[in-house]
Amino acid sequence: MSRNTKIVLGILGGLVACCCIVVLAGMYLLPRFGAQFAEEFLDLEAEAGEVAGGIVDYDLPAGMQEDMAINFLGVRTAVFSSEDNQRLIMFMQFPRALAGDEAAMQRQMEDTFREQFGTDDRRLEVVSREDVTINGQPATLTTSETVDMEITVRQVVGVFEGKDGSPAMFVAVAPADRWQADGMDRFLESLQRGGGGR
Repeated sequence: MSRNTKIVLGILGGLVACCCIVVLAGMYLLPRFGAQFAEEFLDLEAEAGEVAGGIVDYDLPAGMQEDMAINFLGVRTAVFSSEDNQRLIMFMQFPRALAGDEAAMQRQMEDTFREQFGTDDRRLEVVSREDVTINGQPATLTTSETVDMEITVRQVVGVFEGKDGSPAMFVAVAPADRWQADGMDRFLESLQRGGGGR
């Protein structure tokens, strides 16, 4: 299993668990909700570009391609990766019921990455936090780095409001020494200016 796959599964596991409570409550309180579950909340054939484009406008870095898209338990996820599996970009959008708890989602994402990368000799360390605007709303980008197999890996996590007002977030991961050359800075800038063509 590739590192990118482990990252995606780890993040989904931690964050989807939070959504399960909301969904189960909805199924208990609204019996008709269960009948629509498969149609509305489980879609394994969605296209990553379509899902991500519904969350935010962006410009994907050159060499990145659609990997997968999932709509599960109300969490819409789009994953893009490079052919060499050195770069990963993931967008996630959550049910409106989770709005207002962006700080908790940010902590969950950071904790998940620490679990993926953190050992006694490898620690994910926060390098910077930057206040930006995404979709016309305030957002915070948290940049962290760690050493993985002698390569310094940089990851940026942003929690923001999606186009429809639902809470959303993205994760971008790439080797630190290739970050700018691989167009990851331009990707972050495109989120703030509203993209220009995926």
